Amino acid sequence: MNYKRFVSLLELFLIVGIPFMTVGLDMLEDSRIYNQLFDFTTIDNTIYRFKTDYAQSIRRGVFEHSEPKEYRKLWKLIQTYTHTPLRKERPYAISMLKVNNPPKVSLPYTAPDVELIPDSAPIVAVYQEFSDGTKIPGKDVVIVGTIADLERWLLNAKKTIRIVMNMSVSLLSILLGLFIHFGKKAKSQRGTDSPNETVHRIAGKSCSR
Repeated sequence: MNYKRFVSLLELFLIVGIPFMTVGLDMLEDSRIYNQLFDFTTIDNTIYRFKTDYAQSIRRGVFEHSEPKEYRKLWKLIQTYTHTPLRKERPYAISMLKVNNPPKVSLPYTAPDVELIPDSAPIVAVYQEFSDGTKIPGKDVVIVGTIADLERWLLNAKKTIRIVMNMSVSLLSILLGLFIHFGKKAKSQRGTDSPNETVHRIAGKSCSR
């Protein structure tokens, strides 16, 4: 492939490929593929579990020993965005505190009422082993945020990935533009040399030897 054809392909990619990549990233951002690609699905499922397993207090916790992947993803999100001072050691579990007297709804063909989980339900880091009904000292329970905070932090994490991808595409387009510009400029300068200039340049190299 000669230089001229190579530059033409780069120009075509710059004109068509870069906008297509930008539009594609916009369309991909809210898709399931995007969430799976960057593993946001794990945290999405954890938040969903907090909002639906309200009556089962033991399942309202994410435990490092039994759910290492979910725990690791959730704890990293909390460490990145919470304003609460955290201990150096990792907590035994990340859990949701039950809200007293929550609103309830009755569903057809469902015996117990369904409790509605408010977005303001606190999320806590628990630094002591516990089971259902265990009383934990207040010093070992640290409120790190709420369910609404988790959802907002997850959205911020997705936006951060999107910004990095946008910057990468922009940088790529700038580098390709500079390469094409200076490549054409250098080639045009070589092509505008007169025969006498070429002879003098060759003669000068011969004399220098």
